[in-house]
Amino acid sequence: MEKAVVTGALQIAGFHLCMRLLDEGMAVVGIDRMERCDKIKEEMLLSVGRNANFQHAESLKDEHLRDAHLLFHLDEEPLSETEFKRRIALCDEFQIPIVYLSSLDVYGNCSTCCTEGSKLDPATPLGKRKKQEELALRSNLEEKNRRILIFRTPRIYGPWQPANDDMQRIFQLANNQAALKGDEQLMNRDFVNQYMFVEDVVDAIMLAVEREFHCEIYNLSSDEQKFSSKKARERLSFRPKHTFDEGIEKLKQHTLKASNVNRSLFENEK
Repeated sequence: MEKAVVTGALQIAGFHLCMRLLDEGMAVVGIDRMERCDKIKEEMLLSVGRNANFQHAESLKDEHLRDAHLLFHLDEEPLSETEFKRRIALCDEFQIPIVYLSSLDVYGNCSTCCTEGSKLDPATPLGKRKKQEELALRSNLEEKNRRILIFRTPRIYGPWQPANDDMQRIFQLANNQAALKGDEQLMNRDFVNQYMFVEDVVDAIMLAVEREFHCEIYNLSSDEQKFSSKKARERLSFRPKHTFDEGIEKLKQHTLKASNVNRSLFENEK
């Protein structure tokens, strides 16, 4: 049985990827810190932990990678530069390909439609961090014979959205159609285009890892006027399956179901 290691396994993208990999018959080691009480992470761990092929660890260690086939670095929580480079070095040692979740924020304020070859000029803290991590992944690439996939994505939303995330406010409004129609921010397509449904992101990742790759970068975008997804369409035959409204409906139904079991699960954290 093939084994994958997923960092950020109890965060939205990492969790959905873990579930997909398990469904595909892989063993999965999920790396995610549980340093404080986090009701959503606890529920996610209970859910994915029911699968005997899933193992949870709070930190990435050598033994997790020795017989692994892929490392998926989907951790949204910042790492020190030293720790990030340590993970790259471990993958180099064991010759394990790295799949890295970056952000469209690395481009900054593009004046034209950004492609994967456009200049990286981030303005946000997230974009600056992702740029530095991308550069670390791409340094000494040929010398180390490193294989990497980088996905630059908009914000990701879907089931298990954190309680203090903007998208949970969207869900609350979705229960009140009058409020939903009256919310100018929701009616603004620029806001909608900042998001992509998590299952679509996972689809793109799975399509890419099924192909031979050495160093590939893909934009995944909901806004083709600003960020081109042509490469993902042509090479991976990737097209999102969910409209924004369809994704919101899935988020709504999941949140209702989970809240019926634990009413406090999606209360905003103070």
